[in-house]
Amino acid sequence: DSPGAAPADLEEVSFWTALETALKGIQTELTKPEVLLTLALLKNAKRFIATIALENNTGLESATAYATDVSNYLKPYPVPSLLAARDMDKISMAMTMVFTHLPKVRSSRFYDLERCAKLLESTTLTLRRRMEGVLRDRYRTNGLVIGTAFDNYERDVRFPTQDVFVQFDDQYQHFMEFILEQGRRRKVSSTDPTKTPAQVIKALVLYHQPLRERLDAIHHFRSQHETLRKVVTEVLTGDDKAKSKKGELSIDSTGAIQEVESAPMQLFAAVDVLDLSPGGVAAFESALEAYDRRIDAIEERLAKLLRDKLTASQDAEDMFRVFARFNPLLTRTRVRAAVKEFQIQLISTVGQAVEKLQNKFTCKYESSPAARISRLRGIPPVAGKILWARQMERQVHTLMKRMGDVLGPNWGQHLEGRQLRRSGDELLSKLDAKTFFRGWVTDWERELSSSSNARLNSYPIVIEKSAMNGELVARVNFDEKYELLFREIRHLKWLGYERDIPR
Repeated sequence: DSPGAAPADLEEVSFWTALETALKGIQTELTKPEVLLTLALLKNAKRFIATIALENNTGLESATAYATDVSNYLKPYPVPSLLAARDMDKISMAMTMVFTHLPKVRSSRFYDLERCAKLLESTTLTLRRRMEGVLRDRYRTNGLVIGTAFDNYERDVRFPTQDVFVQFDDQYQHFMEFILEQGRRRKVSSTDPTKTPAQVIKALVLYHQPLRERLDAIHHFRSQHETLRKVVTEVLTGDDKAKSKKGELSIDSTGAIQEVESAPMQLFAAVDVLDLSPGGVAAFESALEAYDRRIDAIEERLAKLLRDKLTASQDAEDMFRVFARFNPLLTRTRVRAAVKEFQIQLISTVGQAVEKLQNKFTCKYESSPAARISRLRGIPPVAGKILWARQMERQVHTLMKRMGDVLGPNWGQHLEGRQLRRSGDELLSKLDAKTFFRGWVTDWERELSSSSNARLNSYPIVIEKSAMNGELVARVNFDEKYELLFREIRHLKWLGYERDIPR
């Protein structure tokens, strides 16, 4: 794997092409007049041993046939296209051509499957060198880490290189299937008849894999750093604005932000991130460790800042506001550990609030103060119950959001938040307003269906004797429940159920 060495796959192609040319040249030489004259003189002089050895025992024809067969397979091998590629798209296209050509080995009599696999193995080294060359031409030794904005890095480096690797994986899978399938039909290895296709695949070395792992490590580092940079900038800048509104002195957030932003530049300035030698691996890992130590110190300062603010909070509401503003910091391990006791305190507060809402639901709407107030305001029962359920639903969502502020976005997976998540989800499922609405529709459809005949035979005006003086009195024959139905429909339309109400 020395940088100045010629690619082995190119050497393989050149060797067999040169061998074929040399053997055909010998054949041409043997048919020249001077050679034929020499043979004739030898025969005439009865020197048959020399002529027989020259004519029958050279093995030239079989060697030429062997070399021609192999050369015909290798000549179109697209390694020159790979060597000439100057960007990731061209490299990807060249590798597609490589994998398209490899299965053509089925038309070769003498180039066995093991050599075909070794040819691909050597091509992965060429692939690695070419990708390194393209990246070095544009980013030199450390431009992948410093001097390139993260968005530009993802667009110009991460996504194109990943496209090459993912495409390679897909095509390599098809190649392995091809080797296994062909191994049942033809000789796998010319040197070892007992070798199986599975053994050939297992012995294959993918030389581009170390580069892939290094690029993955660089991307992981850059992603983590970009997340930290955004979090620190968002939190400390927001804190400065909040303090300036209150007329307080601003903390030295600018220095902390600059320290985070400049950390990669200071630590990777002298590191060749594309050096995959043992020394390069050690230098890269050393820079990562130094970065981790520096970020640990910054995390300590951020954890102390958050803890001081929580300690200064006057009540739970203040604590919730602090957690909401500093929520992005909760992804950092040291920060989470520093505020653990405050999290437990606020989780208890939220748990008590959820329990109160559960008790409120258990007591049912009909016996609640909200039902009495709704009756006084002329709100019918079903519309009032839906309003009551929606109000409780909003309260549950608010409490769940607060849990996210306190524990982070994946709070439901935390040990402390799992039970609260179950309780909240269970309560929300019971507070489904559509269930109340569908139940009301079903009841009224049944009621209207059963009383349809009675309405047809009834009269709109009924004459009755007055109980007081016996006089005849005209009374409107209208059931009060239909007035209630009218009011329910009107309120439900206001609540957004107009399209769901049956016509």
